[in-house]
Amino acid sequence: MIDHTKKLFVIFLLVSCQSNATDSSLPKAKAGKMILNEGIFQNHTFIKLDGEWDFYYQKLLSAEEIKKNKLTLDKDTLILPGFWNEIKREGKVYSPQSFSTFHLHLTLPKSFIHGQYSFYIPHAFTTYRMYLNDVLISENGTVGSSEIETREYWLPKIVFFTPTTEDIEIILQVANYKSLNAGFRQSIEFGTQESMIRTKQVRLALDIFLIASLFVISLYHFTLYLLKKNDQSLLYFSLYSFVSMVYKFTSGEFFLLILFPDFEWRWLIKIFFLSVYLTFPFFLSFIGKVFPNEIGNKPNYIFQFIFFSFSLFVLFSESTWIEETLFPAEITMLFCCIYVIWILSKAVINKRENAAGFLLGFLFLFITALNDILFEKNIIKTEVYGPLGTFVLFFSQSFFLSKKYSKLYTTVEKQKHELEQTVSLKENIYRANILSKRMELELYKKTIQPHFLMNSLSAIR
Repeated sequence: MIDHTKKLFVIFLLVSCQSNATDSSLPKAKAGKMILNEGIFQNHTFIKLDGEWDFYYQKLLSAEEIKKNKLTLDKDTLILPGFWNEIKREGKVYSPQSFSTFHLHLTLPKSFIHGQYSFYIPHAFTTYRMYLNDVLISENGTVGSSEIETREYWLPKIVFFTPTTEDIEIILQVANYKSLNAGFRQSIEFGTQESMIRTKQVRLALDIFLIASLFVISLYHFTLYLLKKNDQSLLYFSLYSFVSMVYKFTSGEFFLLILFPDFEWRWLIKIFFLSVYLTFPFFLSFIGKVFPNEIGNKPNYIFQFIFFSFSLFVLFSESTWIEETLFPAEITMLFCCIYVIWILSKAVINKRENAAGFLLGFLFLFITALNDILFEKNIIKTEVYGPLGTFVLFFSQSFFLSKKYSKLYTTVEKQKHELEQTVSLKENIYRANILSKRMELELYKKTIQPHFLMNSLSAIR
């Protein structure tokens, strides 16, 4: 299993390095235009169409309409990945609950004509249509100019195409009425069909691996709990693993939508937020059972109450309000993580068994979660590393719990062997006592019999 884990980490790092390449030779979009050179794919598997896109607020335009009304249209620029509600220019305020059009003029080398290429399109907030030279090539949900006409949907896609000309007009029509942000959080990627399929397969494989691993971990510890119900840490760790598995189902490559394409977007959002908020109460309960002398009841109850309150609000509120809980929840998560680090540090100082391993695993998860929060806020341009941190934490904790119960099993086996030896020794002593009594009885008989004979003869005489 360790060898497979190492291979997985290597693949993950390769994908991360490819996706986070900061080579100055990579092209960037400038003023709505991007030019690719002949050798662009010699050193890079794919490129990101990042940079300045033309932006038309509250307009759903085609490439032809943009070309005809170029001088009269009110145009702005937006750096993708990014959100149009974050544009801060004097005299311009763009509401996220609206619709807009993005435009990019992409120039390809002549050698690319009639080749096999593809786009990787992440989900938009909250729905989009993508046109290539005014031909619809991809769509998520239904884009409309009002909330009634719009149907939200999230699913990353790969779109294949064969360019017939050097100049490509890319149009993205985006509508949003349910999210606090509007636009794209992740990059749109361009590459060969083979490279995109391979990248998609790796991303799906990582998701499937994590989902399967978390399911097995959850089921394994729940089974242990059924066999040993007085140890509640097993139950809480099982629940913690299960909600983390649900989180992976509703994020990343959105495996839930792959399995159930008609799954309602509103419940997708609810399940996603519930899986995030319920993770912390179960984890705190687990830590409290493993290190009961280090955790304080009052802070534990406060955090439990806050996160369960967030969960109830998400469960019974409308989707337009759910995202409002994200910022206060992230602040609470930060303080909760600091509190857990303090508990584990105390456990290490007190020399509790496996405390150092727990602390290292949680620190790794904390760093990756902090990266994801900053990425979510569009503050840093990295990738989502939370799943890797989650796997490291679960692997370390599962390993130490397994080690703990392995030692317990060894102790039980040793005690069983000692008990069997004790029983065997007692049986031997019992048999020896019986034999001794028999020998003593025989001796008495031999002693008594001559006197009995003499007395009998005397009486006869």
